[in-house]
Amino acid sequence: LASDAATFDLHLRVYGGTTLSAGGLAPKIGPLGISPRAVAEAASLVTNDWQDYKIDICVTITRATRAFVVVAHPSTSVMVLRASSAVMVPQVATGSLGKGGYEVRKRAHG
Repeated sequence: LASDAATFDLHLRVYGGTTLSAGGLAPKIGPLGISPRAVAEAASLVTNDWQDYKIDICVTITRATRAFVVVAHPSTSVMVLRASSAVMVPQVATGSLGKGGYEVRKRAHG
């Protein structure tokens, strides 16, 4: 990180909905005068919709105003997993099940 940069980004990967450790953020953002606890709480609020999934977040920090913005960036695989688990339809077995759970069908001779 350049010391004269007006803004910089901090990229983290967290579990959605969990609170980050403020102690882990302190060495990175503490010298800038930003509360690590405030960043951890904001990250928890942003990722609350992605409970139990690993989410990439980006914390953009502005040095001049000592402000920060937390944005969640879920990966494509996480979005697919979330969509597939939301659409799970119970499977209804038709026919008789043979050994190993496979469906048994009789071949028509004719």
